[in-house]
Amino acid sequence: MRAARFREWSWLVLGCWSLVTIGACEGDNSGAWEGTVSDSAGVTVVTNPAAGLWQNGDGWQVREDLVIGQVEGNPDYLFGSVAGICVSAAGDIVVVDQQVGSVRVFDPEGGLLRVFGGPGSGPGEFGNTLVGCYVAPGDTVAIPDLQLYRVNRFLLDGTVIGAVPFDIGAGIPIRWVMRSDGRLVTQMRFGLLDPSLPEISDALIAEGAEGALEDRLFDLPVSEAITRPSGRPRYTLLAPRPIWTLARDGSVWVHGGSSYRLTRYDADGTPTLIVDRAVEPQTVSETDRTVLAGWIERTFPTPLIASVMGGINFAPSSRSKSGLRVRCGRSASGRPAQCPRRSESH
Repeated sequence: MRAARFREWSWLVLGCWSLVTIGACEGDNSGAWEGTVSDSAGVTVVTNPAAGLWQNGDGWQVREDLVIGQVEGNPDYLFGSVAGICVSAAGDIVVVDQQVGSVRVFDPEGGLLRVFGGPGSGPGEFGNTLVGCYVAPGDTVAIPDLQLYRVNRFLLDGTVIGAVPFDIGAGIPIRWVMRSDGRLVTQMRFGLLDPSLPEISDALIAEGAEGALEDRLFDLPVSEAITRPSGRPRYTLLAPRPIWTLARDGSVWVHGGSSYRLTRYDADGTPTLIVDRAVEPQTVSETDRTVLAGWIERTFPTPLIASVMGGINFAPSSRSKSGLRVRCGRSASGRPAQCPRRSESH
């Protein structure tokens, strides 16, 4: 069993971590910024040099604040497989454990307040593939369930509000985020289960007025990590993958993965700000390939290893120098929607 650990966190920490992975969380101590700011078709473009301004050792750090859980003892404090952790406006900590199919609510000091939910398919029950915990205004808790193809909603006291189904055949939910207005946004993957589509693509889909996933915001950059060259998905390990986050004002920050570039899009999908940084690609070594191949051999049953490895490539580098390829948005039904403004620097 595992203990649940809670830390001070920030998406800025994630940004610094990504710099650490390419050996760039050290500054040059020069004290003067040597980048440029320009305008390209109404989009502000900020270009940063490779070296940062911060002092060595001054990067963001993670600090442990609270540990909830035991290795053995009281079952209320034993965790099997934590699928999600979220925090209410009052600081109560909600932990979703998919192994036991329950939700536990702890006070800000880690004391257990209540337990609700359970395994099953009825109201307030869960399948065995849960993908997070999200708190909406009013402390409504949303818990997506991939096995039962629905999003469950509760009050913090365990009262069941309801569940809204989604069509897994139309697209596979990859990642969920809660907006400030209480509507969930999911990164949906299309084409993985539908060979009639020309390629595998991802888009951000928001809940509509009735809670269904129907409001297509815009398409994400095309990922190099998953392709379908001959009808069968092919995975390229260590290839760039788009990363995104929602801001409080409804805008979306997207890192396309193919170069060190952050793009800010307004809520209507219009790009307004691009932040670049000069970074050289990092070569994927033979050691990297060996480690990943070993992980696959340990993870999959022996009869499947050859088949799995036959559908996998390794990227030559962890970043390429190519720019982003962003498509125009479409409605959730697939109908064309208005394209966001584009700049030549894209």
